[in-house]
Amino acid sequence: MRYDANEQGSALSDHQKFGGSEGIRASAVDAEHTVEHVVSEAKASISDASETMQERAGQLKTKLADKLEGGAAAVRSRTAETSGLDSAVSTTKEKLAGAGERVASGMEDTAGWLRGTDMASMQRSLEKQVKESPARTLLIAAGVGYLLGRAFKGRDG
Repeated sequence: MRYDANEQGSALSDHQKFGGSEGIRASAVDAEHTVEHVVSEAKASISDASETMQERAGQLKTKLADKLEGGAAAVRSRTAETSGLDSAVSTTKEKLAGAGERVASGMEDTAGWLRGTDMASMQRSLEKQVKESPARTLLIAAGVGYLLGRAFKGRDG
């Protein structure tokens, strides 16, 4: 009669096959340490990515606020250059100066708001706006993008 190795393996007890409960327990502890290590590395990577995103968002917010303030100064400068106009256009000049001041003030207010708000609050406000009126939000974003594109294209070209 032939004695097959597979038959011998099936004749062994679980204790003999797996090295006893100490071996199973050691394997479980090793697996637990490996899982803890992987989770720890994942948390660190997520934390690093989150910090990087917050840093970049903060830099972008500051850069945008600086551009708005610079734009406000340019609007004021250009509207102040109208002083050479004669009295026939003084009404138009006053309207232009008033409109320029309102635009510049709005830009400065927006820059101040950007500097004073935290990113989480800004994100919640934007999400609320998008949920309440997505079409209007899309149109506003497209308009602002168009105006910013035209403004920066004019300076570069």
